[in-house]
Amino acid sequence: SERVSSGEIAGNGSLVLKLYYDRETYNVTLNTDGGTINSGNINEYTYGIEQSLPTDLTKEGYIFEGWYDNEELTGDPIIKITSEDIENKEYFAKWTQNEYTVTFKNGDEIVSTQTIKHGEAATEPEVTKAGYTLTWDKEFNNITSDLTINAIWTANTNTKYTVEHYKQNISKTGYDLIESDIEEKTGTTGETVTAIAKEYLGFTENEEYSERVASGEIEGDGSLVLKLYYDRNIYRVTLNTN
Repeated sequence: SERVSSGEIAGNGSLVLKLYYDRETYNVTLNTDGGTINSGNINEYTYGIEQSLPTDLTKEGYIFEGWYDNEELTGDPIIKITSEDIENKEYFAKWTQNEYTVTFKNGDEIVSTQTIKHGEAATEPEVTKAGYTLTWDKEFNNITSDLTINAIWTANTNTKYTVEHYKQNISKTGYDLIESDIEEKTGTTGETVTAIAKEYLGFTENEEYSERVASGEIEGDGSLVLKLYYDRNIYRVTLNTN
């Protein structure tokens, strides 16, 4: 309203022409690449007035690393529009994916430590225990925080063990394995099992023999062997000579 672009020259030289110039306003485009600007968002700036770019951005699983003026995210990050800047501006957010530490444990033993990016899966380590089935106490196919994962061992119910029977030899100097009576059995790992004696004509089990193994705990590797020993019976013979 105060603009005076033309006028008649006054004799006393009082004519003053006045022209007014507004500062240009330019558009600002912020490409967040899936992030959210929580505060300080801008969509325009005015020439000659410094304008800071927003820094309060979030994106699940990522850390904001600044604004760049190119999609390749090269060069130095831009923190503000200066008072000398002109024209429309477009900026691109740079994000760094979070990384987490995943620790696999077998009891007190650490069997694997892995660095995993947000949302990715950890790799199951190779851990074995004879006679047991392995599971883990947590899922690890979508890592979103530091995580400690513990091994859970479940005893197998089909673990092998063997029962052997031995008969005293004719000279009574030792015992011979009865091959045909070897028993291949299965049970639960860690369970205590007891062998059942057989009945052999003319023999009685020797429950005092030092190598007798009548019961034992089933080993995970199937190595338990129970052993029963049988002595030859001794009978009295009476001869009546009349």
